[in-house]
Amino acid sequence: MSRKNQAIVVILTSMVLLFGLDIPSGGYLFLDKVFDFGHLVLFGVISIAVLRLVQEKGRGYVLAGVITIAGGILSEIIQIPIPGRFCELGDMINDAIGTLTFLGIWYCMHEKGLSLRSKGIVIVVSLLAVGISFVPSVKAGIDDLREWQSFPVIASFERETEIKRWKPKHAEIERVRAHATSGLYSIKLVLKPEGKYPGIGSGYFPRDWSGYRKFMLDAFLEGSQPLRITIRINDKEHNQEYEDRFNRSFRLRPGQNHIVIDLDDVKNAPATRKMDMKNITEICIFSYMLHGQKTIYLDNIRLATARGRLHTYRLL
Repeated sequence: MSRKNQAIVVILTSMVLLFGLDIPSGGYLFLDKVFDFGHLVLFGVISIAVLRLVQEKGRGYVLAGVITIAGGILSEIIQIPIPGRFCELGDMINDAIGTLTFLGIWYCMHEKGLSLRSKGIVIVVSLLAVGISFVPSVKAGIDDLREWQSFPVIASFERETEIKRWKPKHAEIERVRAHATSGLYSIKLVLKPEGKYPGIGSGYFPRDWSGYRKFMLDAFLEGSQPLRITIRINDKEHNQEYEDRFNRSFRLRPGQNHIVIDLDDVKNAPATRKMDMKNITEICIFSYMLHGQKTIYLDNIRLATARGRLHTYRLL
């Protein structure tokens, strides 16, 4: 196989991996961060393949870098209309770092024109950039370990990194020292009226909920008017139909609220089966069709084994 054909195969294979590979996180933020870091490696490899193509036409490293970085930006933009895909600036940055570092190291290994000292500097800087790009993965791995150690507490927000486990949708979140019921911190959740279902969700927590009896959280509602929120819980086998998950609405009163959900209700929520309590994959907390901005402080999201009275404010 010619060098040109080899390069084309590498590029096409990389594109298949980029758009077709979906690694389940298994509840671990670390795996998602490693997948993000994979963009750096993947586009580094693509940049070398592009270089081998354009060099045959007498062109070089700058053109290969421009083409690869532009391809990385385009690959993110075209994901905007695709359900379940996102255009992420962090991926674009990793794509660019991978392109520049791989081309820089390749140049030092295969080309003349730089002194040995200059090549050493380029290689060290490139490796340092790659190492720094892997730091978020290391931090996520450490936080995963702490998350599993603190379980059945799912979120107390005492660790600064915990907020990264929750994704807002038509909302803003901030870790604050206000209305905390466990420790010093809670999260301030500002729900925006622009979206139909403003709220937050997480899939980064231990997934085996078997053996526990309750799901609980504390919510402080700002203002003088009550607010209806919905809590959604689903497992790995969820088919995205409303009848195949747990949904329950609660009426939050102004001030402090304590919500408790019996996990037997979660288990029996799907219409045609039992929820797999050993593989819970998602928690969502959201409101519906707001006419104005609402602010809630959430804290002490946890599971419990003890039986007792359920102090809920459910909307019938």
